[in-house]
Amino acid sequence: MMGKLDPQKTAAVRKVSSNINATISINYKENSYTLQLKGTTPESVKFVKEFVPNFAQMVAEQLGMFFGIKGEMIDVNKE
Repeated sequence: MMGKLDPQKTAAVRKVSSNINATISINYKENSYTLQLKGTTPESVKFVKEFVPNFAQMVAEQLGMFFGIKGEMIDVNKE
């Protein structure tokens, strides 16, 4: 699991990430959801670009580890 978090590093991340707006859309017919993150400052926009693929990978790993769910990750509009 995660070790002890450094309070200074956590505060620095929060300073940037608090400038991100999130929208979660649930599609009940498709059994899916979409998480959209939008940075409102140049620093938070950069953070989102780095965070999203890492977060998606973490979610995929947890689905496999905890529930045995297998699947694929599809990159769309990757720059």
